[in-house]
Amino acid sequence: MSGAGDEAFLRLLADAAGGGQSRVDALVALAQRTLFVPTWLPGDDAFRTVVSSAGVAALPVFVTMQSIEETSRRFGWATPDGRIPYREVGARGALGHALAQNLLVVVEMGTNHAIEIDQDEIRPLVSSASRRDPSGPFASAGKVNSEMIAAVNAREAKQSGSIPPPAGSQSVRPLTPPPGALAATAERPGGNRTPSVYPLSTAPVSIDGVTLSNLTLTPTDALLDGLSEVLRGYPEVEWACLAMLARGANQPAPAVMMRIDTAFRTRVGEITGGIGVAAQKLGAVLEVLLLDDPALMRAARSVGKPFYPWRK
Repeated sequence: MSGAGDEAFLRLLADAAGGGQSRVDALVALAQRTLFVPTWLPGDDAFRTVVSSAGVAALPVFVTMQSIEETSRRFGWATPDGRIPYREVGARGALGHALAQNLLVVVEMGTNHAIEIDQDEIRPLVSSASRRDPSGPFASAGKVNSEMIAAVNAREAKQSGSIPPPAGSQSVRPLTPPPGALAATAERPGGNRTPSVYPLSTAPVSIDGVTLSNLTLTPTDALLDGLSEVLRGYPEVEWACLAMLARGANQPAPAVMMRIDTAFRTRVGEITGGIGVAAQKLGAVLEVLLLDDPALMRAARSVGKPFYPWRK
């Protein structure tokens, strides 16, 4: 359970969605806390990372133990005996790791008050100047606060499209050329495919007559948003990804692969029907595969493109 201090900070996070000074206040307060960061294995020092449907890697961090426990069980991060792999670390340590590894930070991932922090916003929080603030950790509206305001304003300007991205920066947005909700994978001159920054298996995986493989088409933002909107109405859906699916000797076709809580299976038909309708409205035809077999779940994670519940 979260304490009164945690609840106050979670309200601050919720206010951060409005941007401006509210976001600055939340980020400055975050940097003064300790955070729960998931790891790959119990006792492991390596922080777990997640990848959005746009191929953007991020470090998930959590304010309360309750949040990391719920998210770990939802994503299958917990060990078979129910343990939650994590480390409790100072926020600046976690933010510094994200900065060094070129990661976004997702705070309270999977919750209604989750926020994403980009690299430009992280830098003022971990700078040596911030640690020398004579009035305490960011207590005054001094240099760090002004740098944070500038970083937040720049972020909002980029999101609104009012300023162009820096020269030489690479876009990680999915390709969205019309028509259709699925676009052919981009190729660079010379026939080399555009590399993806999310890990993918290089070979199809076959299990009991079902073969899963990497997408040969790139989903549009509109399709991913439409599918996510459907799934948000069903809390029993733990996570979902997109991959190519072939049954027996059939040709591979794009499919939504979902993990649904086994204790709540009364609305499976409604969920799959909603996915089909949403996809058709956006010009796509998608199969649906429920991931119950552990081997199939591992295969889907290795070849699939995750898009729910977190995506940039």
